[in-house]
Amino acid sequence: MLRLNPSVDCYTIEDLNQVIKLNPNDPQLYYKRGVLRYELENILEAIEDFNQAIKFNPNYAEAYIYRAATYFNLGDKERAKQDLQKAAKFYQEQGNEQRQKEILQMIDKINSR
Repeated sequence: MLRLNPSVDCYTIEDLNQVIKLNPNDPQLYYKRGVLRYELENILEAIEDFNQAIKFNPNYAEAYIYRAATYFNLGDKERAKQDLQKAAKFYQEQGNEQRQKEILQMIDKINSR
């Protein structure tokens, strides 16, 4: 499984489920739960959470990156690259050249496999 550096605090899925019930339109909550599910290798549920995070914030670059990782782990390199390209575009628009470069390197690694 492709490992990323999660930026999720010490929450449980149950905690996030309860908070999501109170704040059902908060993309960060879906993202955090998605990261937890990803780390627990609940890949399909993680994708659902990343989809929700992106639905509520279409420019959520980190959600695209994690969704790309889930697609990659499922063997879907094309979808992974598409999501990484979107994330790189968002970082470019934000002027975050360092993060954009890191994402482009991820795409190069996928292309070389």
